[in-house]
Amino acid sequence: MKYNAEVVGIREVSKKLRIFKVKPDSPLGDYKAGQYTTLGLAGNEVRVPGAQKEELSKPMAKRIQERAYSISSPIFEEGYELANHNELDYLEFYISLVLTGKEDHSPYLTPRLFMLKEGDRIRIGENISGDCILEDVKKDDNVIFISTGTGLAPHTTMLAELLRNSHEGKIAVIESNGYADDFGYSDQMGEISEAYENVHYEQMITSERENYFMQDLFKDNVLEDKYNFDINESNAKIYLCGSPFMVGAPDLRNGKEIFHI
Repeated sequence: MKYNAEVVGIREVSKKLRIFKVKPDSPLGDYKAGQYTTLGLAGNEVRVPGAQKEELSKPMAKRIQERAYSISSPIFEEGYELANHNELDYLEFYISLVLTGKEDHSPYLTPRLFMLKEGDRIRIGENISGDCILEDVKKDDNVIFISTGTGLAPHTTMLAELLRNSHEGKIAVIESNGYADDFGYSDQMGEISEAYENVHYEQMITSERENYFMQDLFKDNVLEDKYNFDINESNAKIYLCGSPFMVGAPDLRNGKEIFHI
């Protein structure tokens, strides 16, 4: 296994959030919006200061280890043309820096990834996969994307695809982060929601409102009251990505799935 791609762009969103553009040496082929692949670096790459102490054997220091990341994309390009992820010559990734892990398991990839500069080499997975895609969405379905942190990544690509295909149903993008500086795609999201009357963008900043979560938007009927958004199982598709507790993913209790939304 060897490096097979180049970092062609890095945008710092905040100290612990960056958007990476990675160009493979050879095209990877078309993929579906919402899918993921892997990024990898060798153990002997430099790590950011302050990362949890790590001990690697000599063989492991030379080995490339990979981690899976959802593929994001710009929603529109220059001239406000909606982006087509399969026409870009790079893949985009929205990644947060993790400095500490659990007990003796220090985080491997992001402390190395955040030391990279444009022009540096990296490993990208040659297989792109994932089942969180738009295949079952009908043209008039109401679609809700719910994410926390970098969980927004696949939703950017999916949103652009829906709009490129002239989606007629309503689309809500609900994004939760700890601080106002943590919304990496907010400029494009804001402009898209202004340009398309069926797109609604909702930010939740948890540091500004204690104990108010994604689930509360549904309990308080925010989408229905604010955007006249009809939500029922016959015409609504909901995509969740991020912290299971924050996005309202189900718990398993006595063999049954209990939803918090």
